[in-house]
Amino acid sequence: MIALMLPLQSTVAAVPGNFIYEGRLLDSTGNPIISSHTFRFSLWSSNDKIGTDIAAGTLNVGAATYGGWQEVQTITPNNNGTFSIKLGSITALPSIVDFAIHKFLQVEIKVTGGADTTYQLMDPTGDDGVDGTDRKTIGSLPYANNADVASASYEENFIIDRDNTVEGNATGAIQITFGSTLGKVLEYDYDNSYFNFNDDVNISGDLTVNGITATGLVNMSGTTGTRIREDSDPASNSACATVGELIYDTTDLKLQHCTATGAAGAATWADVDSAGGGGHTQNTDTGTNSNAFTLDTDDTGGNVDMIFGTAVGEYLRHDGSIFQFSDDVLMDGTSSVQFNDSATVINSSVDGQLDIDADVEVEITAPTVDLNGDLDVSGTVNGITNIAGTDDTQTLTNKTIDGDDNTIQDIDISSLKDRNKTLLIFPEYDGMTISEDGTDNNATIHQGYDTTNDHQYFVLSSKKSTLQDLDIYIAVKIPDDFVSFQATPIQIYLRTLTTNIADNQVDISMTDTTNSAVTLVGATDLISAVADIWIQKGVTFGGAPTFTAGDFIVIRLNSQAKSNNKVSIAEIQLNYIGK
Repeated sequence: MIALMLPLQSTVAAVPGNFIYEGRLLDSTGNPIISSHTFRFSLWSSNDKIGTDIAAGTLNVGAATYGGWQEVQTITPNNNGTFSIKLGSITALPSIVDFAIHKFLQVEIKVTGGADTTYQLMDPTGDDGVDGTDRKTIGSLPYANNADVASASYEENFIIDRDNTVEGNATGAIQITFGSTLGKVLEYDYDNSYFNFNDDVNISGDLTVNGITATGLVNMSGTTGTRIREDSDPASNSACATVGELIYDTTDLKLQHCTATGAAGAATWADVDSAGGGGHTQNTDTGTNSNAFTLDTDDTGGNVDMIFGTAVGEYLRHDGSIFQFSDDVLMDGTSSVQFNDSATVINSSVDGQLDIDADVEVEITAPTVDLNGDLDVSGTVNGITNIAGTDDTQTLTNKTIDGDDNTIQDIDISSLKDRNKTLLIFPEYDGMTISEDGTDNNATIHQGYDTTNDHQYFVLSSKKSTLQDLDIYIAVKIPDDFVSFQATPIQIYLRTLTTNIADNQVDISMTDTTNSAVTLVGATDLISAVADIWIQKGVTFGGAPTFTAGDFIVIRLNSQAKSNNKVSIAEIQLNYIGK
């Protein structure tokens, strides 16, 4: 009896308390309904209305899928049958929206004054509840109602002290507390510029520490529980719980290890030595007569360090995988560094920069060189003759940058490579309007979804014995990177109930960005090749239309049907060449 069209829309508000439902009422012959009608809206977690959801015209508020909200409003459409209803203005919408139970909107309508048993379901597919799609899916925008409730976050960033109270006052701490009773705290101490934990920290992965300074060294002065510690007289003062523990003698400036456990004064400590005795200290030894000098002879593991000077504190370290120098390495005279491993990587943990003096030659025979930092060149680099700049700016001329494998920044779009691109437009089409041309417009149009073929579509039908039509106008913005259209610029999926253009068909027309009509080839009398089966039709341009990036074109889809036949139109592809 009644057809309802046009989409659900949210009102614009910081935290919306309502949203707008707009539409148009038509009778079974397509004429506008302008008399008073009563709407009943309700929220549900299921798209399928079942028999027990309504009893004797009354909503079953105890139904498993009922969302806990309903509202009744009476409206009188204008002379064209159109109306606008503000949902939530009678019965407040839920202040905290749970998408699991507020996902679908059920819409019912009756003549004002009629019994509740006369409510008619406004079914999106038009079958009055036969299939499983009986309610309209609500978009994500209305759910801003729960923006102040942070039980979970789907964002990549979660900000504490968002109003900058601590930073604004330049003092204090920003805290995360785990459990009101447990009381464990992770905080950022603004005054001291570091993080604090008020309990032990267990790290299952790697801990990388950058920027250690003289005031940030690890303190190993504990008397128990540490693997390496300091003592001025280990033999008298230090207990040993595990053979192999290390201790640093701050009086004799040497490293000792435990050979027998015991309490302080009873434990046995021996000097660390590659040959088992003698004690190599930092201030007494000038060398060794051995051809080999071994650190960590008991294979304690971890970092093995050779430290140069108590005050200087620089070291050569092997961390179990690679050697590391704590400072610069200078190769004098004719010395060279050779890399024999094909997988050799040169990098710096400081700033990613490899500095090479002007009088030093670097020969690279590998096919490619990957630079993650800066390359400052004072001479000539063979094979690339257009590298300029000594700071952060380099200019490449006549070189190819693969945009699929690299991040490209600050490059003018006109200099990018042309490539084939596709702009997909799905129902409900953005910028869409539905229009009558004033003649033979007794038809209905509604949305549907083909789950088998994955098509969202509009379907037009008419009971009249002569062809009836409605127009869908779509305003489409030409992409900013547009260069030109491809050979087949437009492709559209459609389906007709029969293969006879006298029963059902689609015509397409279009205007360019100057609002001039475009000559289209293959755009009229479009039907399925096989009855009621989807087909993709291609449309080409004739003449010389004008298309300007950033401006709008208008596509008109004229669907026609009669005698209960149908026309379905789905996604549209605009195939163009862009950057």
